[in-house]
Amino acid sequence: MAEFHHSRQEKQKLLTDLWDEWETIQMDIIALAAEVCGSRAISLSQEQKDNMREGQQQEFDIALVNGQQYHNETRDDLTGLHRDLQGLEEVLVETTTKTKRAVAEMQQQYKFQRTKLFKDLHRHMELLASL
Repeated sequence: MAEFHHSRQEKQKLLTDLWDEWETIQMDIIALAAEVCGSRAISLSQEQKDNMREGQQQEFDIALVNGQQYHNETRDDLTGLHRDLQGLEEVLVETTTKTKRAVAEMQQQYKFQRTKLFKDLHRHMELLASL
């Protein structure tokens, strides 16, 4: 009988420990959901709240607050990144436009210089021919 009682206590302790771990995992899942979706996306019915053990409601509230804070920080980071990417895109467009203008101007200068050189060459050839 003592052996049975001892075995029962061990199994009860094991089940209690496993149940506590499961509750911790549930709180972690809630916190992750709050991080991803925001705390407004998570709600519990009054019955679910009533079934929480002592201190669990506080853990739940803390998990939601921390998750919402992380969610907000991530959203703000993404908003900043998006704004920075838009700025980069504007700089790239401006740089591309300036580069195209510079290339067009260089091509125009090249054509002008080439034309001038050929005219000078032609004039010098005529001078040499007249000698």
